[in-house]
Amino acid sequence: KLTDETGTWVQAQANLLRVPEKADRGGVRFKKTDLDTGTPVAGAEISVYSTAQNDVVTDGILRKKGEAAAVLITGEDGTCETGADCLPFGTYFAVETKAAPGYEINREWRAEFTITGGGTILDLTGEETVLKDRIIRGDLRLRKTDENGAPMPYVPFLIIALDGEG
Repeated sequence: KLTDETGTWVQAQANLLRVPEKADRGGVRFKKTDLDTGTPVAGAEISVYSTAQNDVVTDGILRKKGEAAAVLITGEDGTCETGADCLPFGTYFAVETKAAPGYEINREWRAEFTITGGGTILDLTGEETVLKDRIIRGDLRLRKTDENGAPMPYVPFLIIALDGEG
């Protein structure tokens, strides 16, 4: 039994009792670098998934089980992060879902973490958790011939990158 505003005992009805509970939340930060040089890489997409057996609400949106709880894109400094109140208390994992332009997707990287709340951002930018991607490389084969199509050996070639990337 409960009392009303006058102090009179009243019978409680289960369907009328609603006590909103605010979930304890937190956030997460990631970093992506070039595997060979360690320089930051912008433009990679990292998706965060909940391991919970039920749906979760992130950034005010209901996310169904198996749907990404958050999708982040790395910035010029190679980092990306959720808000400090984005992810409810629980266990999550993150994977790279799109590589940055010019890079291969890292299908082996998977970061597992637990949000304990308190409105803090869990920093996963350390050496052991940073996402490292390999730049896409290709082979080039050139062949110099004379005007009759005969191969010309020992002709040097100069290769110049037109995109300013080296």
